[in-house]
Amino acid sequence: MDGLDIGQTTAICNAIGKKARMEGNTFREFAVSQMLLAHAEELYAGMQRFNPTVNVSLEKKKVTQEDYLAWWSKAIPGHFEKLEALLGQYMGRFTSSGTTVGELYLFSILHQVIPPSAKSGKNGGEMGEIRPKKCEGR
Repeated sequence: MDGLDIGQTTAICNAIGKKARMEGNTFREFAVSQMLLAHAEELYAGMQRFNPTVNVSLEKKKVTQEDYLAWWSKAIPGHFEKLEALLGQYMGRFTSSGTTVGELYLFSILHQVIPPSAKSGKNGGEMGEIRPKKCEGR
């Protein structure tokens, strides 16, 4: 971007946000956007650690079934509780625009957090159990 090589996700998001004026309309919105970037990074790091992938099983990651279940039953709901506490002032959005870099990055990560069965509604999906209450219907 503008001749600069940027190599870290949050730096790339912030550079795009600066260029596109998506940092937030007020200092509060800028701070909230930055908090959402941090939440997204924490969620992503947790998924990398506790979730199996096509190429790496839980056993290869040296993660127990109990750790995996604790991630989904305690850590994920804890993150959603914190995120819900930030909602409210803007009718279910975190900022007045709803499109700060923090919001966009968070939603890209949340899309990866929701289990495939919940997205498709197959197998009884758990979306209602893990999705933030204030985000239902979105």
